[in-house]
Amino acid sequence: MNRQIFDPIHLPCPDMAGCVNPDPTLTQKSLEMVATLRAKFAAQFSKKQKAEISAQYRQRCTVDGAKALGHEVEL
Repeated sequence: MNRQIFDPIHLPCPDMAGCVNPDPTLTQKSLEMVATLRAKFAAQFSKKQKAEISAQYRQRCTVDGAKALGHEVEL
């Protein structure tokens, strides 16, 4: 069964053939450039801080605590 493609944006690109046989020297050069840029701009883009979970959400619910709140508890 052949699928009909009605939108040309979903057709494969003819220039994707370049990905079949990549040049290892260009790949290495690109990796070195990325490493250089990361080292250069790392201070400007700090890592995101983890969101702190407030104490009310870190409490553990116990059977006695659930009963004290009026919940029916079945074990």
